[in-house]
Amino acid sequence: MGFAAVGGAALLLAAAGYLIIEAANHGVQHRLRRVGVVVAMGLMHAILVAGVGVGVLLPAFTSGGDTLAQCWTGGPCEDVGPAWMLISTTAAWSFAAGVFGQVLWDDQPFTAPLSHLRWRRGARS
Repeated sequence: MGFAAVGGAALLLAAAGYLIIEAANHGVQHRLRRVGVVVAMGLMHAILVAGVGVGVLLPAFTSGGDTLAQCWTGGPCEDVGPAWMLISTTAAWSFAAGVFGQVLWDDQPFTAPLSHLRWRRGARS
């Protein structure tokens, strides 16, 4: 397993661990199931973002874009690595950035129930 795969797995585990700790700290019932759903939805979104980013945007804006674009058309990918590793590492980074970015946004965990937040005048219950 390459360095990128280990880094992607570490990011994924750190983000999921953070969600489990936040769910436990906030007394969320059925926390593992709820965190599992959040992780699954977040990973689906991250995979879509990674696919668009690495498959469409990155080849269009980089100097080696032709080489990278060959990976998605079935061409040789020796210079950039296997396509699954690019997507999985990019998706893990995207997921971790989303999870840890919420700390800067509202200081509310993803597992906080939205029904307990009041939207008038920015007050919280």
